Amino acid sequence: MNVLLSTIGKRGYIARYFREVLPPGSRIIGTGNSPHTPGFWACDESVVLPDIPDPSYLDRVLETITAHDVHAAFTLSDLDLGRLAHARDTLIERGVAAFFPGPEEARVSLDKLRTHEALTALGFSCPATTTSVDEALGWGPPLFVKPRFGSASAGIHLARTEEEIAFFMTHGQDMIAQPYLRGVEMNAEVCCDLEGDPVRACLWRKLESRGGETLLAQTLHDDAVLRTAIEVAAEVRIPGPSDLDLMLVDDEVVVIEINARFGGGYPASHLAGADFVAALVDIASGRRVAPDFGYQPGIMMTKELRPFAYPADRPAPGTRLP
Repeated sequence: MNVLLSTIGKRGYIARYFREVLPPGSRIIGTGNSPHTPGFWACDESVVLPDIPDPSYLDRVLETITAHDVHAAFTLSDLDLGRLAHARDTLIERGVAAFFPGPEEARVSLDKLRTHEALTALGFSCPATTTSVDEALGWGPPLFVKPRFGSASAGIHLARTEEEIAFFMTHGQDMIAQPYLRGVEMNAEVCCDLEGDPVRACLWRKLESRGGETLLAQTLHDDAVLRTAIEVAAEVRIPGPSDLDLMLVDDEVVVIEINARFGGGYPASHLAGADFVAALVDIASGRRVAPDFGYQPGIMMTKELRPFAYPADRPAPGTRLP
């Protein structure tokens, strides 16, 4: 079984998790926009592609999938998801297990206004959300102001005054405002099969992050929060892994965001026994995976820096340049 990890970036650990469970003879193919992508060193084959906004990007991804006889495809970034979602039907027709949503489901993940609209319509509690400066000013501070199509916590501001609300809402492209909620923040990861039915899940608290990347997390258990996350995943029907931001506010579970991909905190779930990767390999192999939402609470996950060296003119073995 050959697996594509699109936009692998620095997350070589995902490739190593797959290597532990893939059958003999399988190949892991990573893609990125630089021959010096760190995650390439954990892959068997690495393909340098144009930047994601490039008009030729999607065709190049499809060429890579064909050339490497890919059986299962995953994405590790929001921007990439926004492009790959439009190729999901094509991949399915080619017999590829595409573990990411199509365009409409991807929009629920990528567009924070659409997240609010879709989940509210489904009966879930979400923060009030507006694109209107006047409405945001009417709510009054403090408010969170963030990009409507943002990723990895970039561009999020806590506006503490009306002047800051007006400034942040008008000095960024497609900004939204949401009330500042006081409660306990949690992250839930849910793994679904190709039909969008949940089969694995884990709940943890993010204790430290940088640039949107989870650096320290602790698994925990809360029946209401975990149940809500599983119900959201079941309603939105996102194939493969997803990462949800939630908050417990006065015993009410509020859904903040959905990320329809492997998140930077996935090692917390994996190391606590919620092995999404093994389940996904089984699903891609055509085996039925029964739902199992067990994992070990109280596990701390952290990450270390792992420097390594290689000749400047020789990137990772198997790297294919444009």
